Amino acid sequence: MARAYPEYEYDLDERLLTALQEEFAPHAFIANLAGKLTAAPAQERNTFLRQALEGYGGDLARKAIELGNKYKDRTAEVIEEVAAKTGISFPSLPQRYLEIAMLATRPEDKWKINEASTRRFTFTVSGCTFRQALVEKLGPEVPCQEACLALLNTIYRELHMEVTVGFEELAGTGCRFTCTFVRMGA
Repeated sequence: MARAYPEYEYDLDERLLTALQEEFAPHAFIANLAGKLTAAPAQERNTFLRQALEGYGGDLARKAIELGNKYKDRTAEVIEEVAAKTGISFPSLPQRYLEIAMLATRPEDKWKINEASTRRFTFTVSGCTFRQALVEKLGPEVPCQEACLALLNTIYRELHMEVTVGFEELAGTGCRFTCTFVRMGA
């Protein structure tokens, strides 16, 4: 019997994941950062570190969006179809780009979605390999959340969404991010 529906590809394209992994490999970024940080004057290191982490997160977000749009799977098509029909793209569309970025660069991390509604998207990260690598190379006082905050804020800004992003460190066990939708057209 013939299939009533065509085959669809629901998995992320390997070219997308490979391209992001090659350009944004965390260990390469951290090794490069450590070298530049030792060359920076002591009084400028914290500012330099924050700017580097923000730049990494922002650049990763823009590239995840670019490649996510270039290599669309059926899931992306359905998310876009629903958004076009309902006018609701939060949290599904930005969540897709976040997941692309994280699966490509930090596939071993543990992620838990605590809430996903049209008003709020909350998730927890534990076992963060990015933080572990930063701490090993640069010490425990690294503001690693700056990379994740920049990733989230850039995704929302690129999608023209006004979203308030909150961060909470969970007593050494991980981080929780709460993204509250304000409005479209930001």
